[in-house]
Amino acid sequence: MSSRLCLLTSRKLREYLSSGASTVASVFAVVLLFVFTVVTFGCINYGLYKIDHHAFISTGSPTPFTFFYYSFKTMIFNSTNELSPASAIAKAIYMIQAFLVVVLTAIFTSILIFVRKERETEELNLAATGLTAEGLAVEKAILDGYGVVSVEAALLELQKLKGNFVRFIYLISSDVK
Repeated sequence: MSSRLCLLTSRKLREYLSSGASTVASVFAVVLLFVFTVVTFGCINYGLYKIDHHAFISTGSPTPFTFFYYSFKTMIFNSTNELSPASAIAKAIYMIQAFLVVVLTAIFTSILIFVRKERETEELNLAATGLTAEGLAVEKAILDGYGVVSVEAALLELQKLKGNFVRFIYLISSDVK
């Protein structure tokens, strides 16, 4: 009973790995981290503005959406004219958010590199399996076609023939002079 459970589990794990669902889940997690970071820093900046109105320079009276917009623009390394940090704490929060953008980009890039490497490994394994099958088929054809017992025996026969062939070439070339 437990062996069947192990076999079922291993089959399901192989199906999961080959389906690409883990890659989709990883990309989805990075997107959620991006959204979470935008919302969190939008709230932090808005809270800082409510505590100190001079922490940011704004073109008008900023709304909560303005801070989410500012946070989103920070995440894509794009500035906004409507809002900019003025105090040291607001600038520090901006720098922390910019650093987190770099971290999220590194995570996303590593996922992409891993997926590409995984795909290449799978393709190489398929090519190696095909080449192995082809090599075995050629070996079988040699063994069946020439009636030798092993590939090693066929190689020995070729070595003998090679020696005879070289002697034949010398014999022919001596008459050419």
